[in-house]
Amino acid sequence: MAHDLERLGMDLFDCDVARRRMAAESLNSLGEAAAPAAADLVKAVADEDETVRQLAQSALEGCGPPPQAAVDALEPLLAIQNRDLAYWAATLLGRLEAGAVQAVEALKTAAAGHPSDEVRKRATWALGKIASG
Repeated sequence: MAHDLERLGMDLFDCDVARRRMAAESLNSLGEAAAPAAADLVKAVADEDETVRQLAQSALEGCGPPPQAAVDALEPLLAIQNRDLAYWAATLLGRLEAGAVQAVEALKTAAAGHPSDEVRKRATWALGKIASG
């Protein structure tokens, strides 16, 4: 299963839009089992194709917390100006609760200065989840 998730994660960035759509749809259908691919799904919410973006967001809604190893990949996404990328990075870090403690400074920066109000609110939410976890 891990190999399949790794392949699907790589396919999210294929130059063929049909392959990206198939990967996003497959990950979406996995529900919580897609959590190991969460960081790749976050990056896919910025895809040029609307279908890929929608499927990636849907998959993120149902995947639950990512593995703790994803913190290193999610933390830098908080600084990206793309609202959806930063929002989902903050959401996944918040789902990790105390497991994302290393991202606290990046979340504080996003909460204080991201251009998107939604991202600032989500980063604040994530900080609360980390503090209570």
